[in-house]
Amino acid sequence: MESNEIQALLDEITPQLKTSLKGWYGAGAVLMDSPEVKPRNWSVFVRYNVQVDQDKRKAILVKIRRRPDESLMTSIRDVK
Repeated sequence: MESNEIQALLDEITPQLKTSLKGWYGAGAVLMDSPEVKPRNWSVFVRYNVQVDQDKRKAILVKIRRRPDESLMTSIRDVK
């Protein structure tokens, strides 16, 4: 999987997660650092670390299913 394909994936899903953070974790929740991306043959896992408040951290794990012969962006479009 190419780095530009991974960046396109992050550009697609990160804003959606940011929009939902406050509803899930409260007004002070923010995404931390860059997410960890783990490509697999049949899926891609993206782990986002979330700072919930000063003393509390959580993580969001996003799994995107895909066929090995399919581009990642095609997989995302199929889900929408």
